[in-house]
Amino acid sequence: MFNAKMGLGIAAFGVAGGYLAYRTLKSRFGRTNETMLALLNQEQENSLLASHTNKTINNRGQQDYKPASVTIVAKMVRETVDVAVAAVKTVALSGAIALTFTAKAWATITAPKTSRADSTILNPRWLISRNDDLVYMLGSVGVSLALAYATFVLKIKPATLFWLWALVLDGPHIWGTATRTYFDKQEWNSRRRLLVGSLAWFGIGAGLASVNLSLFRSFAYTWAYYHLVKQHYGFMVLYKKKNNDLNELDNKLDKAMVWVGFSYPFITAMFKADAPDIYKTAQKLVPAALHPLIQRLALGAFVAALGAYVARQFYKLRNNLVFNTPKHLLLTASIGLHIMVMSLPYGQIVDGFLLIVATLTAYHNVQYQRLMWFHNRNKYGKESIAATLKTHGLAAYFGRNFWFYLATGWLFTLVYRPVLFRKARRGRYAAPLEGFFWGFAFLHYYLDSKIWHVRRDANLNQALKMGAQAKP
Repeated sequence: MFNAKMGLGIAAFGVAGGYLAYRTLKSRFGRTNETMLALLNQEQENSLLASHTNKTINNRGQQDYKPASVTIVAKMVRETVDVAVAAVKTVALSGAIALTFTAKAWATITAPKTSRADSTILNPRWLISRNDDLVYMLGSVGVSLALAYATFVLKIKPATLFWLWALVLDGPHIWGTATRTYFDKQEWNSRRRLLVGSLAWFGIGAGLASVNLSLFRSFAYTWAYYHLVKQHYGFMVLYKKKNNDLNELDNKLDKAMVWVGFSYPFITAMFKADAPDIYKTAQKLVPAALHPLIQRLALGAFVAALGAYVARQFYKLRNNLVFNTPKHLLLTASIGLHIMVMSLPYGQIVDGFLLIVATLTAYHNVQYQRLMWFHNRNKYGKESIAATLKTHGLAAYFGRNFWFYLATGWLFTLVYRPVLFRKARRGRYAAPLEGFFWGFAFLHYYLDSKIWHVRRDANLNQALKMGAQAKP
């Protein structure tokens, strides 16, 4: 039967599809209105010209004048058709996503279950549960694939998809970090210096952007990619700890697979001939003759790391050692996604780089939000509201109702992204303001590198139930 988790997934992507339709329609009608105003102005100019011409030539020699209103009507018809086509494409896309997630959830829920308690190939230990992990931790790669599909097949503008991603997925995931840090009284007591000191990133971002905006953007997006890789590494570590996959050789091979596997598509993308402009900074710093060599070295390192990793898994299978199925699925989905995305011709489309950012991050956004809610629910939602408020403060409200948690994240995003950032796009203070608003992302990157260490944080281990066997 359908359950609440499945419904939540479908509802979330229904909202995303609806907002995409709204943005598309608004964009289309906005252009239509601009076109109509331009044509009306032209009609007025033509009318004045015709009036002046009537005074200087006789009626017999007067040229026929075609009213611009006919052109306006024709233009409106074409724009209306374009709007209808875009709306149909949008509805089809959101419907396809919803159906995909429905089918995936249904398959995992109706799959046969086993009662074995040890971690095996077919019965591993999951972070939350088998159903949740397959849908949100692994299956959410479909969200990123849908963004790429929307660009290259449905021809939806990257800027539209970027803002859809930023408002629906990315902003709330930054908000999630705040719910378990700045709103938690217990965290304030134990991490006061970290939380206060981290606010310096707003000033650092403004200062760096003021010095050289181009180099600042290169730094910011490189850190964003590094953070993304570090997050995937963190999810891998959680699966390793959950499944007791902590052999020293495996630790080294896994670390090499992550860092080499994610570096390969990034390096290749930077030195592609059709790379987006922001990546061409690296091309300018390295002599052109070395570009092919760097790409070959990156590929060679990736093949070597992958070969060693696969060989180790065959050895473990033959010797009946721990075979961490969720870890393998995670690395396959995430590294495979990065290789595919970075190989697409984003440099050949307008605002292509914006879609690289959205496509690579959307998958992680869904993962992060699901794990964050699992953490908050376990930490803030088990005791009475009065007891939790006394211990944790306002964080108590972010582990009881998912829709409250998500709605506050959207509200934060509506302030953080479109309203304030739009003011930073022009004017004498544009550069420092852009750097300042990057501070929200920098703060998230930095704090996340400090607050998710399950190996030495007993409270985090308890909130994520790392010592417990997840239900199949």
